[in-house]
Amino acid sequence: MMLNPIDYIHNYPGRSKQILGINYKQFLQLVQQASLRQSQRRSLLEQTKSQVNAPGGGRKPILSTEGGVGLCLFYLRHLPIFEILGL
Repeated sequence: MMLNPIDYIHNYPGRSKQILGINYKQFLQLVQQASLRQSQRRSLLEQTKSQVNAPGGGRKPILSTEGGVGLCLFYLRHLPIFEILGL
């Protein structure tokens, strides 16, 4: 039984093509690009926002960047979204 697809992919990198639709190396590159883009976006938001709460306040994210990318790829792979999107 697979509870977390990301842990499963790290344990069995050869199965990532079947689960996510891309190989393990491409997945790691995509996660790296997503985290870089997220940090750029976060720094841009920090520069432009007016501070209401204390810095660092608020709820911390539950899902990591790697988990978010993995879940997006998993759902795009296993749900018939491609037919809806016209891809």
